[in-house]
Amino acid sequence: MNNLNLDQLRTFVAACEKGSFSAVAREMGRAQSAVSAQIQNLELDLGLELFDRSGKYPTPTAAAQSLLPLARQAIGQLRRFQQAADSYQRGEEPLLRVLFEELVMPDKLNDMLAAFAECFPHTQIHASTATDEQAIRQIADGGADFAFVTARDGYPDELDFNNLGQQRILTLASPDHPLAQTPAASLNEAARHRQIITASPSGNRRWQLSPQTWSSDSLLQALDLACKGVGWVNAPTSWRAIS
Repeated sequence: MNNLNLDQLRTFVAACEKGSFSAVAREMGRAQSAVSAQIQNLELDLGLELFDRSGKYPTPTAAAQSLLPLARQAIGQLRRFQQAADSYQRGEEPLLRVLFEELVMPDKLNDMLAAFAECFPHTQIHASTATDEQAIRQIADGGADFAFVTARDGYPDELDFNNLGQQRILTLASPDHPLAQTPAASLNEAARHRQIITASPSGNRRWQLSPQTWSSDSLLQALDLACKGVGWVNAPTSWRAIS
């Protein structure tokens, strides 16, 4: 079998959909004889009869009906291949490596990534969690392209940064925790109870208020411990539903 080409597949699909070689010829701006010849060549290449020509109009055979969805899929894949190649030729990145801190506006981050997917459908995203320290180090070393982390006082000179906004932080505790039983509990009251904090491997502790602490580098684990009554935890408002 000779190698198939995109034009053959498009002609085959159009003939199945239009039910007439003359209609395909008009749509493609070709002579009907050219369309008929291309279908015949495709049948010879495949060793299959694709259209029953015994009636007034050519009718797709059972083999053609089975091959039709595969032909459509192949055309779509070739189109996406060409679109991706064109986007890379325009200078769009084929892959972006994104780091994000669990505490940083996950709802806004996902909205931004969804908008990015609409604008750049052929760019792949590889997203990983990281602390702010890990993110800065990986970007400086070339291991990541950009990161979403909590703002800090200073950044290395070789890095650019932008402020994306602010987020509200909630204090969360189990319904059975003493803080949950205290109307309008103050920060001073919270400091009297064990706090579960998210801490980076280097020991950087975010939003520590209580001298009694447990720490974890996973916000999900910290939330689960808080749900079990081990202590209370600070988390962005977008994590309230999870907790």
